[in-house]
Amino acid sequence: MIDISNTTERIQFALKQMEKAMPIVKKQVAVYEKNVALGKDQKKPPIAPQFKNV
Repeated sequence: MIDISNTTERIQFALKQMEKAMPIVKKQVAVYEKNVALGKDQKKPPIAPQFKNV
């Protein structure tokens, strides 16, 4: 038998925790997206001859 007596309370608690975490997650995603966009605009540095796979 599964105890579901306080499932509603657990769901409410989980939703509140996610609500608290979302602004932080959104900031992290924004920083990541910005870094990805910056990376696409940058030229790759030339590889030193001793490291080239000839």
